[in-house]
Amino acid sequence: MRYSDFRNNTPDVATLGTDEFTIHCHPNTPTDCTDPDNWGDEVQQTDTSYNMRQAPFARGWFVGDYVGMDTDGEDFLPFWTQPSGADPANAFARRVGLVTGP
Repeated sequence: MRYSDFRNNTPDVATLGTDEFTIHCHPNTPTDCTDPDNWGDEVQQTDTSYNMRQAPFARGWFVGDYVGMDTDGEDFLPFWTQPSGADPANAFARRVGLVTGP
């Protein structure tokens, strides 16, 4: 699963510090993936937090519909858009190696 998170946000009201994370559960084990406690191996995808307030505003800060995850062999390939430099919605992707075992 890939998701956006504000845990590194600061009290600065001009900034909405945002990061992208990947987390997974091993469904082919006896682990119950419907239990949030069984998800782990969280990996931060962003090198540094980006300011969501620099994203285009469309009834709220909007970084696009084109986000998700693909696979290549046993690796995950999360992709998302985020403000970067002068571009309010740059596309990014990262490779995350699969962690085996529960």
